[in-house]
Amino acid sequence: MKRINVRGRDLFSLVMALALLLSTTSARADLVAHEITLTPTSLAGTPFGLESLEVITARFIIDDSILQVDGVYDLDSFSLMDPIKIGDATFSNADLQTIPGGRVVNGELVQVFFLFQFVDPVEGQRRLETTFSPAFDWIGTDFNPGGGSSEFVFGTYAISTWVPPQATDIGLSRVIVNEDFLDGHRLVRAFVATGSDSPHALCTFAENDPGFGPLRLAGLTVMCRPREFNGEIGVGIAIFLPALFKTDQGFELHLTLYHAGARNYAEPIPCPAEC
Repeated sequence: MKRINVRGRDLFSLVMALALLLSTTSARADLVAHEITLTPTSLAGTPFGLESLEVITARFIIDDSILQVDGVYDLDSFSLMDPIKIGDATFSNADLQTIPGGRVVNGELVQVFFLFQFVDPVEGQRRLETTFSPAFDWIGTDFNPGGGSSEFVFGTYAISTWVPPQATDIGLSRVIVNEDFLDGHRLVRAFVATGSDSPHALCTFAENDPGFGPLRLAGLTVMCRPREFNGEIGVGIAIFLPALFKTDQGFELHLTLYHAGARNYAEPIPCPAEC
């Protein structure tokens, strides 16, 4: 076996190279989402078909390694999460003309400098840029294809870290209906406000009081679907009763209800012919 001799200086260089590699690997950490709010302050003409000032928001991601030290950096990892829509113009990552830049202060990205530009076959060249000086300004330019005067939108912008909304799912709810919910002789209708307009809802019979077991529940059919009632959104429940079910004796039916995205489950209320 051949012995490899490593001198002190070579060993030091090797250790330093490994340390630099590890620090570079650890510095390049997660992607962080940011939101930029573009607030128009004035219009010159009707750029992008705009006739009034409309606030625009967009989200983008960057590598958080640049947030370690304050300064001005190239944002090589910059990428829009969704296209930026201004009036009838849409700017995407493919329209970036150069690597964006950014300024970090106190570990936070406070400025971003980018230039988007594309040529629409009908509307001509369209351009969106944020400026380094004056800071926190942006300009949208709509170049008329016929050679007429260009149209502009001017404004200011602000950046904040964007945290995706957490999904809330409060699970299932027990719903109880009785003869007060009858709509005629063979139909029970109830509405449960949930604060969700999701199309996904599910309901089924739960364990009921003695005397309302499998034999008495035989032939009952239950269905539910998203509904709006009395200005609220939620779930409409309909129960179809068979002819053998004696409604004149009174009854109490227990159900389990689930509505995706429900913020709460209100007490059921009758909704004859409405849900």
